[in-house]
Amino acid sequence: MDRVEGSAEKMRECRQAFFKQDFVMSYETTKSMEFEKRGTGEVIYLLMNKAITIVRDPDWVEDTADWQPVHNTSLRRFRKKTNQGQTPISYGYPVTFNSAEELSTYLEKEIHQPVR
Repeated sequence: MDRVEGSAEKMRECRQAFFKQDFVMSYETTKSMEFEKRGTGEVIYLLMNKAITIVRDPDWVEDTADWQPVHNTSLRRFRKKTNQGQTPISYGYPVTFNSAEELSTYLEKEIHQPVR
């Protein structure tokens, strides 16, 4: 399997991890995918990096003192702050995984489930 095929397969597996945990894909660009949790509305971005990286919304993550924010225009639904430029840019907190299976486990254990 070449690198492009491997990357496409990895992204398919990551999408499936989100769908399995009751997320819907609400927006997609060449650099990211935006997922929204049914029932809670929480938004998480999957970035198209070499590593599997998701970015959590600052409004949904508690105790971020030790987290390093990532600034990215793809995070269109997150709040903004000024980083290095003069204009505010959206930011969130990244979490990186070695596999789609690790991502799936994280989504299952760490993401708030809607109250039923």
